Amino acid sequence: MFPLETKPSFHILGLTRDQRVFRPSDWAERLAGIMAQFRDDQGSAKDRALPMESGPSTAYSSLVLPVFVAHPGHAQGDSDHVASLRAVLVSGRLYGVEPLAYEFLQQFAIDNDLITQTLDGPVD
Repeated sequence: MFPLETKPSFHILGLTRDQRVFRPSDWAERLAGIMAQFRDDQGSAKDRALPMESGPSTAYSSLVLPVFVAHPGHAQGDSDHVASLRAVLVSGRLYGVEPLAYEFLQQFAIDNDLITQTLDGPVD
């Protein structure tokens, strides 16, 4: 079997380019929830242990996760202030599972003028 093709992993931050916090407040959970169906059969044990056939689940795929990231100065306008910012972690492995889902998430960030951060190295 051939390895899945990957692209860079990235964060979609809940912050617009003009420094406004993205709403609604649960946007990251909602976005990750609709992506929960995309599982990496060759990837993490977590994805293999949570089959989607068992019915509705609140579990997320390890390929798209709601997270919090440290981001300097967004809340206070002060570059010395570091705050926790809602974000979505998109694993580059998602591209090998479903390229259109990976591209959808990139386009979601563009359409909503959200900041993205490319991550170095693989995300597990």
